[in-house]
Amino acid sequence: MALTGGLTLLCLAIVRAPEAGWASATTFGTLVAAVALVAAFVLVETRTAAPLIPLRIFRGRGLTGGNLVVLLAGMAAWGTGLAVSSYAQGVLGYSPLVYGVGTSVLTVMAIVGSFAAQALLPRSGPRLAAAGGALLLCAGDLVLTRMSPGGGYLADLFPGLFIFGAGLGASTVAGSVAALSGASAEDARVASGHHGADPRAVGGLRVRRRTRRTRRADRPDPATRERVRRTHPPLTVPRRSPR
Repeated sequence: MALTGGLTLLCLAIVRAPEAGWASATTFGTLVAAVALVAAFVLVETRTAAPLIPLRIFRGRGLTGGNLVVLLAGMAAWGTGLAVSSYAQGVLGYSPLVYGVGTSVLTVMAIVGSFAAQALLPRSGPRLAAAGGALLLCAGDLVLTRMSPGGGYLADLFPGLFIFGAGLGASTVAGSVAALSGASAEDARVASGHHGADPRAVGGLRVRRRTRRTRRADRPDPATRERVRRTHPPLTVPRRSPR
């Protein structure tokens, strides 16, 4: 209960801070309560004979480093996916079907990157594959920053998605192997559950923050809004004539 409540309050504070203000009493009080609950959970776990999450698993550099790599990759994937979707459908006027087919290059390259990382792991370990995947993620996002209202798929989306997908597959595989290979048989289930939960939780926060930034920074000019309005006319429901 303490951990769940602490993490819930932490998410609530981060989500509402842009509106209430980071220095507001509401945000500060929520953060203090979150820290207090998480600290209480850690205190209970260190004193109980059968802890829910044995804190000794975090002493291993493999688990901590692997979780960090997958965490960052998940944050990048969630935020990038939202930004690309908003740009392709809201600015370029792509339909959901066209957008899905166009971004399938990311999925294909993620598979390619994961197989490349698997082939590299036996010879060099997870560090090289994780570092290479992280560099590809950064490079892909850097290329995607060239998106503009007058852009197109081949010039603005395809190169960045191609590079980002390869980095996503490589970093996820390398981080997962690093996080789980060092866990003992006794702690394997706990390590696996912790490893799988982190990217989804923090990825949601990343999407929330990116959504706010997109609303503020990516407001199209009147000509673009008019083009989007013509491409996606409002839905009207025909009325039945009275009998």
